[in-house]
Amino acid sequence: MADANDLNTKEKIFRAAVSVFAAKGFATATVREICARAGVNIAAVNYHYGSKEKLYAVVLDFVFAGSPERPRAALATPARGPAEERLAAFIRAFTSNIYLSCTGFDDCELGAVFLHEMANPSPSLVHIVEQYIRPDAEVLGGILRELLGPEAPENLVWACGNSIVSQILHYCTIGPIALILRPAPPDLDMEAFWDRFTAHILRFSLGGIAATRAALAAAPATPTRKES
Repeated sequence: MADANDLNTKEKIFRAAVSVFAAKGFATATVREICARAGVNIAAVNYHYGSKEKLYAVVLDFVFAGSPERPRAALATPARGPAEERLAAFIRAFTSNIYLSCTGFDDCELGAVFLHEMANPSPSLVHIVEQYIRPDAEVLGGILRELLGPEAPENLVWACGNSIVSQILHYCTIGPIALILRPAPPDLDMEAFWDRFTAHILRFSLGGIAATRAALAAAPATPTRKES
């Protein structure tokens, strides 16, 4: 069993890795840089994590899973009830997972790790998709099929889902631009801000879904070819 010093060293490496991967991404970051930032021997990464690849996989998993203190919210809750309420719960949980789950870490650094991964995917991305993203996409797809109606084709379901997720990721992807365009006041109530943010996304999304369903219903039916 690891003693207190081992656990402290492991935590130092992890926190240093978050900063270095945020600055450089997986491909460019080096074990030497991570150890220098953590103030530990270069062999410590292999001892505690096995390799740079395994250390990065732990960091990336943390970005998506959250911390033990603020674990990832279940996007499938509630499993039953009106589709509008389930969509609201999905958006609230997703927003919490992105912006509120990793207490004790710099949100900008965690967002940078995510953006580096999107720009230059690592082998760990397959695990992330299967562990987190695909189950979430299936939950959202089920809600949208119900809201759009049985005639909605799958490409339209995916397009609506992409639109909702893109809204949620707004501050993760272009947060610095948003803050330059409209700086946050020093006394901003963050809890109230995220409540307004999720409420807006829900209203905007439900309006778009309703318009999409109406356009789908108004579209002329595709004629079927008669058998000769």
